[in-house]
Amino acid sequence: MRVVIDSSVVVAALVTPNPESASRVVLAAVAAGAVEMVITDELEAEYRRAVEYSHVKRYSAKVDRQGWA
Repeated sequence: MRVVIDSSVVVAALVTPNPESASRVVLAAVAAGAVEMVITDELEAEYRRAVEYSHVKRYSAKVDRQGWA
């Protein structure tokens, strides 16, 4: 299955403390190879901008926000 993941899902996965949240489950499925993430250069740029928002940095300081991609 191929999916396009909105940047809000990526941000939610980074900031939530709940490892069973829907956003984390979706990204875990991508990481496990269960689904294929469809991405364009423009979408990747949007992800990278979104993970640098101040509220994301505050809640995900211990996470490599750029390393997820």
